Order: sequence, then C-alpha cells, then structure tokens
Amino acid sequence: QLPEGLGMTVDVIAHSRGGLVGRVMAEHGPELGLGGVVDVRNLIMVGTPNAGTVLADAEHLGTLLDRVTNLVQLVPDNPVTDTVEVVLTVLKQLAVGAFRGLDGLASMDPQGSYLREYLNVPTTTASTYRAVASNFEPAQGSPLSRTARDAIVDVVFGSTENDLIVPTEGVHHVAGLDG
Repeated sequence: QLPEGLGMTVDVIAHSRGGLVGRVMAEHGPELGLGGVVDVRNLIMVGTPNAGTVLADAEHLGTLLDRVTNLVQLVPDNPVTDTVEVVLTVLKQLAVGAFRGLDGLASMDPQGSYLREYLNVPTTTASTYRAVASNFEPAQGSPLSRTARDAIVDVVFGSTENDLIVPTEGVHHVAGLDG
C-alpha cells in the first residue's frame, strides 16, 4: 500500500519461517514487483529453517508422534493413559494426512521443492544476512518433561544440534549464497 513512486529501504528482523519470507523479499523482490519499491538492506534471521527442518517432513512428524506414544506406554495403564494413547494415535493419522496440504510447512521441508528449486538455488543479493541460532539443552535439574522433550526431539533430529524445531547448522546455511 505504498504510494506510487515511494521506494523504501528496510531492515528486516524475522523469526522462523518469517526469515524465509524475508529471503524471498531480498532475493526475489524484483520478480514479485517489489524492485525499487521495497529493498531489503539487512535481514536478521532468528531460528530460520534455511536448510529446512525434519519436523516439516510428514514422515518425521509421524516418527515424533510414535516416540511420544511409546513414552506414554511406559506409564502404568490407567484410564488417562489409555485416553492419551488413543488421542495420540488419532492425532497422528490426522496430522500426517493433513500435513501434506499445508503450504507453510511444506516450505520448510528439507527435501521439498520450495527450498530445493526456488529458495536455495544460486543467487545474488545486495542484502546483508545475519543469523541467530541455538542448540537447546535443558539446564541441570530441569523437570523430567523438559528433559524428555529434548531427548525425543534429538532422536527425531538424529542427534543433530537443534533448538527443538530447527537444526542449529541449518539456520546459518543459506544454500546458493554460501561461499
């Protein structure tokens, strides 16, 4: 909604998938009609899945839900655990089936066409990129739920350092721009 003829140079700070949106603005702005209208000078990406995240892969989502279901089975049988197990099983079927139709999640699939064919291809940009990443590890003495969540997610990520959603290294890796 910028007035005609008014161009803006912006600095963008974005989190998670918003960093991918910022990259689209910086790298593909002209083809989207933003050339000369909005130019991204600096893009700071916090926890952005530049290399994708296995949690955006339906197969890995199913693996994560299987792990949680297996943990529930370790608790002695009672009406609550039986109900939780049924709910998780139904959730898995619904989530994995619906997952494939969610474009926002598909854009973060490491093997998906969006990253491989559109965003992570060789390109040039005048924008300066910065990335902030972390590797979550529960503090000593953390509650069992926090420690278990980290352990489950680490299994899904194959013990790759991660912030519980995005692989740490994948935040810094911008395919096509890495030198």
